[in-house]
Amino acid sequence: MDSCRVTTDYLATLPASARKGLAVRNLRQALGYCWSVAIAADPHVGLRELRRLQMSQDPDVRWIVRSNLTKARLRRLLPPAES
Repeated sequence: MDSCRVTTDYLATLPASARKGLAVRNLRQALGYCWSVAIAADPHVGLRELRRLQMSQDPDVRWIVRSNLTKARLRRLLPPAES
C-alpha cells in the first residue's frame, strides 16, 4: 500500500508537461491496476486511502481511481453506491 501511495503522490506533483511521456503513462496505467490489489489485501487501510484519492482534483489521480473502481476485486468491497 505504501508503494502505491508514494508513487501516486509523486505522480500528482509532476507538472502537466512531464506527464506526456511514455514512462509516466505506463506508471499511471500500473497505478490504475495496483491500487485495487493493495486495497483487496488490506481493505481497512486501503478503503481509507481510496477515499483520500477520491477527493483529489488531479486528473491523473482521478483516472487512477476510476480505473480501479472497475475492478471486480474492489467492487466486492464497496457498497453498491460507491462502485
